[in-house]
Amino acid sequence: MKFRVGLPIVSARVAVALTLLWFAAGCSDRAPTAPAGAQEKERGSSTASAVGPRRPPTRLIGPRGNMAPLQTGVWGGERAELDATTAGATLRFFCAHGAVTQPIVLDDAGRFSLPGWFVREGGPVPADETRYARPAVYGGCVDGPTMTLDVLVDGTPPSPGTFTLVHGQKSPLGPCPIL
Repeated sequence: MKFRVGLPIVSARVAVALTLLWFAAGCSDRAPTAPAGAQEKERGSSTASAVGPRRPPTRLIGPRGNMAPLQTGVWGGERAELDATTAGATLRFFCAHGAVTQPIVLDDAGRFSLPGWFVREGGPVPADETRYARPAVYGGCVDGPTMTLDVLVDGTPPSPGTFTLVHGQKSPLGPCPIL
C-alpha cells in the first residue's frame, strides 16, 4: 500500500500560486475589463489623450461613522441650557432639569439620541429627587454652533419640546416660581 504524502502540500502550493496569479491579472492594466482609454493608450492611439486620466485624483474623505464628540461647554437658548462635558451633559429648563450620563457623540450628519433623566420643578424641592426623575430621551442635530434639541419624557407627549441652542450662549433662565 502506497501513500502519497507530498501531494496535498504540492496541491496547496499550486492553489496559492494560481490564486495570486489570478489576483495579479485582475489588478493589472492589461486586464480585458480595463477602460477603453487604457487599452487605447497601450496601442499608442491618439484618442487616449482625449479620454483623460484613468483614475480621478485622490480625495480626502472622512471615514463613515466618524462619531465625533459634542463640543464641550454651554449651549444656551431661550428656555433651555445644556452644559456638555466629556462624560455627558446637565440640562436646565424653565421649571425643570435633567442629565445625560454618557458622552454625547455625533454621527456623520451631526445627529445624536441618548437616554437620560428629567425632573419637573415647581413647589417645594424634595431632598431626594430620584423618585421624581423620569426617563427621557435627548436627541437632536448639531450644525456648526447651533443645536436643535428634542426632549421626550416618559416616551409620550406632552414633553418639554424642541429647543434651539447656540454654543457659548448662556440661557436667561430664572428660578421657577413656587406654585
